[in-house]
Amino acid sequence: MSGPVILGKGYYGEKTKDLVKELPNRAIALICHRDIDRVAAESLINKGVKAVINKAPSMSGAFYHEGVKVLLEHHIPVYDLINEADLNQQFQGWDFDVMIKGEDLLVKCNDVWESRGHVFKWDAAKLMRKMNESQERMMSVFHTFMENSLSYAREELPVFFRSIEQLKPVTSLEDKLVFVVARGPGYEKDLKYWWDVLRLPNSQILAVDGAVEGILAVGLKPDYIIGDMDSLPKKVYGMNCEFIAHAYLSGISPGYENLQQYGVNSEMRQFPGVSEDLALALAYKSGAEHIFTIGCRTGFLELMEKNRPGMGSTILIRIFAGDKLSDLKAGNKLSPASLFAFNKRMRHRLIEEENWGTHGRSEG
Repeated sequence: MSGPVILGKGYYGEKTKDLVKELPNRAIALICHRDIDRVAAESLINKGVKAVINKAPSMSGAFYHEGVKVLLEHHIPVYDLINEADLNQQFQGWDFDVMIKGEDLLVKCNDVWESRGHVFKWDAAKLMRKMNESQERMMSVFHTFMENSLSYAREELPVFFRSIEQLKPVTSLEDKLVFVVARGPGYEKDLKYWWDVLRLPNSQILAVDGAVEGILAVGLKPDYIIGDMDSLPKKVYGMNCEFIAHAYLSGISPGYENLQQYGVNSEMRQFPGVSEDLALALAYKSGAEHIFTIGCRTGFLELMEKNRPGMGSTILIRIFAGDKLSDLKAGNKLSPASLFAFNKRMRHRLIEEENWGTHGRSEG
């Protein structure tokens, strides 16, 4: 058995988006995430994880995605647990010692290293084979996705019409430039690129669930948070903004119930589809001058990363609101210098705030 490849503190979570909220720097992330999507990979990278050990296949080959590729490009090793049934039983806990030796996964118990299974390590060659395999079946996957989507759209059309007619508008969005921000690939870089525009007096920011973290990280604040509220950081509950909980057509709203637990008042809106669809519909129904999206998923591969075999509601709302809808996707790639400019603006802003604070205190 060769020397230790990886050694550190392990943290296990069934949902990657929940696990990353609590991960310390240089932790070993043990996850259960079939086909790691780019957003999950970026969140793990931002947390500075030492390694990723996955109970599920990190890239099954069912469709093309770049989660594993992005992790490896950032020199983060990725392992799949071969005997995946053991993970739930063996790793129920937090902050335990983990080591990988060769293909063996070991955990320290009472100062003794015990074997807990075998791992498969991803490398460039294995990744390329799986990516080629997924690209070969791409047209077949797209065909199935579109058949499902068109079938769903046909079935949902009467419900969609009723939901649009019954949707209560938000009067403060009328004649405003509304930015719907979702937690899609590269959304934080795009927030930095469009930072000046997002701060215009006529702008309103609608954060879809966990996207609020990225918005706050770049020094902005949302005017509304909309969704099922299942991935909000706790610091958000005390913010001075409006909360709109997405409700199922049955009237049940997990988001409303989640907010009630923290004593947060919210309004409910019923709408078919995902929370991004509700946000677009609400902005349109409220008479927005124009709607811009950042981080919203539009391509079939992006939607499949979210476990969607088809997406009828997204097709319907995008065609319905298309005359007022623009996607600000990957704007940061147009000018790499924009990120440098953003950092410069933020430094000036912090200096101004510090000077203002010092001046204010001296006058007091």
